[in-house]
This record gives sequence, structure tokens and C-alpha cells, in this order.
Amino acid sequence: MTTTEGSAAENEPGPGGTLATAAVDRLLGPQREEYLHDAQRLIAACRDLITETGSVDPPVSAILKRAGLGSRAFYRLFPSKHDLLMAVLEAGTEALQAGVRSRLAAVPDPTTRIHLWIDAFIDHATSTPADGTASLILDAPRFSAIFPDTSETLERRIIAPLREALDGLRGDQETEANLADATVVYDMAASAVVRALARRRPVSEPVRAHLHACAARVIEGVDR
Repeated sequence: MTTTEGSAAENEPGPGGTLATAAVDRLLGPQREEYLHDAQRLIAACRDLITETGSVDPPVSAILKRAGLGSRAFYRLFPSKHDLLMAVLEAGTEALQAGVRSRLAAVPDPTTRIHLWIDAFIDHATSTPADGTASLILDAPRFSAIFPDTSETLERRIIAPLREALDGLRGDQETEANLADATVVYDMAASAVVRALARRRPVSEPVRAHLHACAARVIEGVDR
């Protein structure tokens, strides 16, 4: 017999309905919180070991001991140590981004924001070892090779205030060019940071001044 309507089963709400989703959320809520707490402990333990030892590759056994967790908890959350290291890098990136943006928050002038970004980026990346990013910045090429998409995403977050400032100067019609120029400024500042960290010394004032001069030449490209 032919009918224009589906069967009763076909017309019932699917498993993704609101009530079903709410029921699953209630069931998994406490477990999700536990997993999140364990993940944060592992990230903090790995970050602290990186900061203390200067090594970007702490042993899993040391991470577990510092976190007070077992290997089952580790591999339930992170497929590999590299995945944990990327989580540490992501957390450090968020801290760096927040620190930089807080410095820029009260500065409306786009040109001033670009120059302030350079100093804020250098200051945070070289003087806040507690977030673990210093050692990870030194090993950034390895992570870019292993996790290119994630590394690019994190880099874009750091570059975003620069691109936004250039957008303010040039307008949205040049967004792609603005991103390219923002990336150049970031690359120059990041290279200075890596060199300073590798030599265990601050970024010197002459180097900062040169970075600002180079950034000024990039900014002047507004009329190109």
C-alpha cells in the first residue's frame, strides 16, 4: 500500500532532539567536569616542567607524577604527548593574546596600536615564563611541522590585533594584504624573541627600535 506519509517511526523525533540531548548532558555532565579537571592538571604539570627544565619534551612519566594522575587518564584525554604539548601551547597563546590585548584596549589609534603590540608581545613572550610559552616558542618549527593547521590557527590569534589595526588604517578592502603585512611584523618580532630566549638575554633597546622602524615602513605601505 502506497502512502504519502512516512511510518510512525520515521516521524518520531530523532536521537538528537532537545530532550534527548539534555538527558545525555545530565548524564555526562559530572564526568565531563572530571575530564576537564584532569586535562587542566596535565597541562599545568607539563607547562611547569617545561618552565623548570627548559626542555620542551618532558617525559610522560614526569608529567604524570607532577599531575598526580595515571597513564590511563593521560591517554584518555591526549592521544600523544605532542597533543598535550599543543594544548600547553594553546593555553600559553591564549594567555599571550589576553596580555597583549589588555595593553591595547585603551589605545584607539591604529598606528599606535601596532607599535604598542610589538612591545607588548616582546614583554609577555620574554618575561612571563610561568605560562610555559618561552620554551615552546623556541621549538615552534617542530610543532608547525607536526600540527600545521593548529599552529597556523594559534599564530593567527596572536597576529589578529595587528591585522585589525591595519584594517583600521586601510579599510576592509585590503584585508588579505593587511594580514600579509601583519604576518611580516609578527615574524620580525617573533625572530627577535626567539634569538633573545636562545641567548638567555632580553631583547635589546636597539633591536626594539629597529623593529619599530621596520614596522613603520610596513605601515607606510597604506598609500601603495
